[in-house]
Amino acid sequence: MAQAADLEERVQDTHDPSSGSQAPGHGASETHGQENLESKVQSTSSKLWDLTKLAAIGAGVLYYAFPSPLATMAGYVLGTWYMNRKEKKPTTFKDIYKAAYTGLLFGGLGYAMYNFYDWYSAGIKATTFLGKVAKTLLFNPVLFPPFVGAYRVFTYLRDKIGFKNVFTKPHKIFSYLGEVYEKDLKPNFWSNVKKASLTFWLPNYLSLNYFTNNHIRVAIGAANDLIFNIISSGKKKDEHAENPEHDKHGEDHSDSKHHGQKPWYQKAKDYVSNYFTWPADERKKREEEESKKKKEQEEEQKKQQQQGMQQQQIQQLLQQMGQGQGGR
Repeated sequence: MAQAADLEERVQDTHDPSSGSQAPGHGASETHGQENLESKVQSTSSKLWDLTKLAAIGAGVLYYAFPSPLATMAGYVLGTWYMNRKEKKPTTFKDIYKAAYTGLLFGGLGYAMYNFYDWYSAGIKATTFLGKVAKTLLFNPVLFPPFVGAYRVFTYLRDKIGFKNVFTKPHKIFSYLGEVYEKDLKPNFWSNVKKASLTFWLPNYLSLNYFTNNHIRVAIGAANDLIFNIISSGKKKDEHAENPEHDKHGEDHSDSKHHGQKPWYQKAKDYVSNYFTWPADERKKREEEESKKKKEQEEEQKKQQQQGMQQQQIQQLLQQMGQGQGGR
């Protein structure tokens, strides 16, 4: 009877989850499983919330300018996917989400921009070639710079500062904008406008003079974004390969009176080449800055760890000294 009672007690202990006689690691695996489940739920809920925000933004923009933002959104998403593919990076949900809502917003902005352009350029008759050129000139210098500026400010706030900080700390908005100006607009804005204008000149000339539907114009602009990203993904040519004045030994064989200067045709070639390479250069510059910042953070963490270890050693030494004095 005693053996039967003992056997029954062991069976109950085996099936009782509150019993301490669980297999080694069982409690840890159960806790780990719960944590994984919680993290999956949080990740899923976060994605659903992102999709909800995206749907809300899309609904508002599409109500105003359907279907222009859809074309821009598709161009941004495809451009992001292709650039990640070229750089052998996985395209995450976050990448697609960011490209999608950016495309929706700037698709609507592009539609409004074309409407504004039609209003203030209505007096120009584009019946001749010069008239069409003049009409195109009214677009690039007037609307292209503010559009590029708005895009750069938006993407900097999105990627560097985060919209969560922007919306939860509105009292810091001027500080954030000052940071955008100093770190992005001031060094890059005018050079980017200058380099990008030539790339978009021909598409703008065609869309402004041969298409009157602003939805089609925005769609052409979205295709430009995709093509421009693909073109800019190529590596920049070697400087010596682009300059015939320098041989493989780096010697300059140009005329002495033009020493240190490139001929006009070489300058023109380099100038055009820069139009198709500046986005890749800007992306590389940002990656280098992020890598530098990451290294600085790692060095700071190592420094703090070393200081912590030194403090621990000092405390241990003091404790040993105290114990030695107590022993005496």
